Amino acid sequence: MPVERFFDTNVLLYGYDLEAPAKRLVAKSLIETAWRNPGRAAISVQVLQEFQVNFVRIGHAPAEAAVLVEDFTSWPVIDKEVNGPS
Repeated sequence: MPVERFFDTNVLLYGYDLEAPAKRLVAKSLIETAWRNPGRAAISVQVLQEFQVNFVRIGHAPAEAAVLVEDFTSWPVIDKEVNGPS
């Protein structure tokens, strides 16, 4: 499945970081572009897990993290175990 972008955990975290406005602006733009263009960006199971842990660790509610993770799964999700070793 070819995609234009593969999201890293940090990009997702910066998209919600109010303390890093410049990085947030760039990350938010990338995330919004992915929402507008379904199928052109992907994410991995590992990134979803890392986002969940770190988003909660920096002070967000687990329920908020769960909603975002569910939303992010609307993008193609890559599972290394299913797609073969790296």
